[in-house]
Amino acid sequence: MMGRGLKIVFGMVLGVLIAAPTVGQDNVAEMAQRLPDDVNTIGIVRIGEVLGSPLATREGWHDQLEERFLAGAAGIPPHIPNLVVGSLIHPTVPEEVWSTMIIPLPPDMSMETIAERSEASVELLGDQKSVRTRRNAFVSEIGDGLVAVYSPAHRQDAARWIRAITNRRTGQFSEYLASAVKHSGHLVLALDLAEMIDPTQLKRLLSEDPRFRSQKALVEKVVPLLSGARGLTLVANVKDAIECEITIDFQSDVGTSAFTVKSLFLSALEDLGASIDEFAGASPKAQGNAVVMSCELSDSSFRRLLTLVSLPPSSAVEVPSVADMVVTEPKAPPRVDPEKDTREYVEAVNKMIDDLEKAARKGTNYERTAMWHEKFADKIDSLSLSGVSQDARKYGAEVSNAFRALASSLRGQGIEVNAAQGTLVYNTQYTPGWASMNIWGGVGYGYGSYNVTSNLQEVREKQAAAVVAGAKDREEVWRYIRDQRAEMMRQLQ
Repeated sequence: MMGRGLKIVFGMVLGVLIAAPTVGQDNVAEMAQRLPDDVNTIGIVRIGEVLGSPLATREGWHDQLEERFLAGAAGIPPHIPNLVVGSLIHPTVPEEVWSTMIIPLPPDMSMETIAERSEASVELLGDQKSVRTRRNAFVSEIGDGLVAVYSPAHRQDAARWIRAITNRRTGQFSEYLASAVKHSGHLVLALDLAEMIDPTQLKRLLSEDPRFRSQKALVEKVVPLLSGARGLTLVANVKDAIECEITIDFQSDVGTSAFTVKSLFLSALEDLGASIDEFAGASPKAQGNAVVMSCELSDSSFRRLLTLVSLPPSSAVEVPSVADMVVTEPKAPPRVDPEKDTREYVEAVNKMIDDLEKAARKGTNYERTAMWHEKFADKIDSLSLSGVSQDARKYGAEVSNAFRALASSLRGQGIEVNAAQGTLVYNTQYTPGWASMNIWGGVGYGYGSYNVTSNLQEVREKQAAAVVAGAKDREEVWRYIRDQRAEMMRQLQ
């Protein structure tokens, strides 16, 4: 849904939060009011509350200088209390149109300082001081101790948004998203689904799905319900454990369709390569016009979900690292410690390897994680390189490339790999075009053999066969990653 890089010391979190107050410790509603009117996704992370939770305290998240629980996976700096992201996404294409962020700006930090750190200059955008960062985004000062970030850096669109903020003509997004903003959860993800699901496409997909092909009566029953979806909201709270609740809201009573809704929800995540293991074990409950599912999340699953707030869905769109804009000691010049910077960079990359390798050990579930591989590749590409050695930079680039190769293979695309010679090529030749049709009404962003009227199941079977056939190549990629990691760690000794 909804961005990256860092030099963050968790042990300094509380001191920084006290030293750099913003417009309010929980100013989420005020921040959200700056988002554009036409967002259809909103993500919120209450970072200060997460790090002050019983689980974070017990496991010493703020003291883990090398692991950096949040930063290592999602690019979220612990020294700001709240982060609010709003995006416009079109599920018919595998990317977002644009993404916006509202971020607290510590006192004593100026646009001039941001420009210096971004190796850019201050300019006027929408009559406000702004900087175009090297990560293809505009950062603009908007008052009240906040900055606005617009990515990609389309100047006209960004300027219109900044002027709308100045004239207080923002935040008039849908009632569904406005309701989601009122949630007090540590992590809130909301997607407005109104008018998004095409009933004709949905009926065709269900009719061709092996699980529903023989259940014509069920298909006829659930299509009106599902095509009338209002939205989806996920709320996670870090207490003694990480508690998660997913609510899918509809225009009509769910009745006895709760388990069908859950099944289709899991299927949609699988098609996206975005499965979360714990969701499968959640028991769905019908509550009037909604289906509610609850479960506990592992640390690694929580980190994956955080990437939906801090990273955009497509690697083609980059947003700036908050670390490019926020420093723990605003008046002091950035300090460079090459040995420490390099080690922290390598540890952040290794943390992402560990998270994905856990998924790789889970057999068939691993085939449902393509999107997370892409997002972690994005995260590596966006890590701060200040003070990082050339060898470590090369290591990060190789791991990022390997993650993208794995994602391609998990979607049935061919890859070529020779771990012994250290060569790896992906996105080559065959792709089954599995994503060419979906319930959102999109046709044609995939490639290959798909015929919109009849052969969805054939395409999925081809994709599944290609995924199975690529298992050996994926193991070679993991061998390649492990070899590169071992060599990098030897250099750090």
